[in-house]
Amino acid sequence: MRLVFTPAQEEEFYLARDELADAFLAWAEQRGLAVDPFVVVAALDYRYGMLSRWGRSEVRALLTEWFPRKITMLAADHAGIAPSLHVMVDFLADTGLLAAGSADVADLHAEIDKHTPALLARMADERNYDLGKFWGTKMLDHGVDLSDDAAVQRFIAAAHAGELDVDEDVLQEIVQRQFFSPPSTSANRAELPPVLLPGPEELSTAAEATVLLTRLRAFVGWLGTGRTLTKVGRLTLADSRELAELLDVDRLYLPMARSSAELPDIALLLHWAKAVRLVRTVKGRLVPIKAAAPLLRKPFELWQRAFDAVEGLGDYLPALPGGYQVPSVFGAFLPDTLPVLWLGLYTAGSTSIPMELLHQIVWEALDATYKFGVSDLPDDVHQELLRRDVYMVLAALEVLGAIRLTKNTDQAARTAIAKLSGRNNPDIALVGLTPIGLWAVNRALRAEGVDAPAAGELASKEIEVVCDRLVGAAPDAVQAELAAWVAARGTAVAASELATFIQHAERPSERMFGIAALAEAGERGLAAGREIRAAGGVAGAMVTSWLMEQDALDPGSLTEAELLLGLVDHLAALHDQGCLVEELAQRPVAEQLDLVRRLAQVEHPYLLPMLDALATEHPDREVARKARKARMALG
Repeated sequence: MRLVFTPAQEEEFYLARDELADAFLAWAEQRGLAVDPFVVVAALDYRYGMLSRWGRSEVRALLTEWFPRKITMLAADHAGIAPSLHVMVDFLADTGLLAAGSADVADLHAEIDKHTPALLARMADERNYDLGKFWGTKMLDHGVDLSDDAAVQRFIAAAHAGELDVDEDVLQEIVQRQFFSPPSTSANRAELPPVLLPGPEELSTAAEATVLLTRLRAFVGWLGTGRTLTKVGRLTLADSRELAELLDVDRLYLPMARSSAELPDIALLLHWAKAVRLVRTVKGRLVPIKAAAPLLRKPFELWQRAFDAVEGLGDYLPALPGGYQVPSVFGAFLPDTLPVLWLGLYTAGSTSIPMELLHQIVWEALDATYKFGVSDLPDDVHQELLRRDVYMVLAALEVLGAIRLTKNTDQAARTAIAKLSGRNNPDIALVGLTPIGLWAVNRALRAEGVDAPAAGELASKEIEVVCDRLVGAAPDAVQAELAAWVAARGTAVAASELATFIQHAERPSERMFGIAALAEAGERGLAAGREIRAAGGVAGAMVTSWLMEQDALDPGSLTEAELLLGLVDHLAALHDQGCLVEELAQRPVAEQLDLVRRLAQVEHPYLLPMLDALATEHPDREVARKARKARMALG
């Protein structure tokens, strides 16, 4: 029985929960043990996605938080909660369903006994309830059948009319906590795949090599004892020209500049120098801060300060020539829109993405919030302004060393970018986070409460959860995460858990990740792989291909059918991750045609969806036609 599920497998979870509850009740009945079925289902709901692993902290939270806050019961039934949980623990242990990593059975029983007094006290104090339980309990107290919609509606009407005796102070406290207090967890925030972050030495080296740090040091040196500012607090045009020449920046803007504000690199550098507290204004002069001099010799600390000042860049986007003197929405609301930009880059990991995709992401986010379509300017003008502002911010981030900008020279990729953007002359630039940029965005996302783990931080989770989170992760992060997962258990335990997981996995991508983890278990993993192969089936075929790659099989023992089924399951795993067409298209056309032919010869649950994808999405007409023909032949 599968007892671990990902958040996306809600239907499967509830089916397994009900199956487990039925098995538990039958087990208890055979032994003459009295239990409350409602208590058991409520406890399993608390362990959403992970029905079989129970630690002391889970038992404590179940008794002191979950039941008091969420579970509506008659007061007379409260005494039956702890006894039912004791029996549930014995059932899981007796049937072998208590997962590895759970606390000892004796410790679980002790934890239940320890927190039962608090459970009963909190269940009796309605201040601990959430709003749903508060009103549900009131209904039970008034004899309302919660399954009778008409009775419930009559009760609600009476409550609205003030006909019920309700402690308004208690109700206000519940409402305040539930709706106006900051959330205590980030459970509802995005769950991102793990990333492999650079270490301290790599971060320091990367910070030292950035263009920005070089310019900041040169700027402070050029500033000397100070420079006189204009009445509006800017560098004089003469000083700005001198600095631009020294740093070899703003060559395009120098001939026409009428003030330092029209020199974007200089304006930006001044912003950063002030933001990181290297310089300040004193009586109309810009002077270095003497106490900040040591910061120039601490590249990583200086870089972090510069990164934290990025959200202020919007005020330094230069004016657009040609009469469009329109405030930049992107610049004005950069603190709000920057997370959209970061998330778009972060989810790509170490892979660069088309600039056009970022333009699209930012436009959709801003248009949804600020409704450009109802403004005085047409959408195409707004889009051009926004595209220019996004590019200026990205150029600044490149100076910071947080991103890299490259040009895409592959014609097929350029055609795909044009199709993506719907533009005849799209921007062919590619954008990607640098390692230090990835580290900084990871830190920023965590500060916002986003679940953005570093590789290795999921090692304590069930393998089902780990594999689900690895979808979309970069290959180096996948390897590091799986290695950490195996190391946390030891090769023997890990290989045993992986063998069970691979044989029962429902999705090809899960099998693929499971086999990749087996590779981290050394000889134990190879032994487990041979056992899986001996059991046969799709899992056995897929692991056969891996064993062959490890030179762990006698080539004479392999069959054509076994190898073909393993190949098809590997392709199905790619389809599962949405990259079948992309991966297949990189091979020679003749090889692709042969793969499509062989694919159609194998019985596999993913066969028809794979052929459909190839038939409709493959860029090569011949391959797409072959897939359509194979699909039609299968009906």
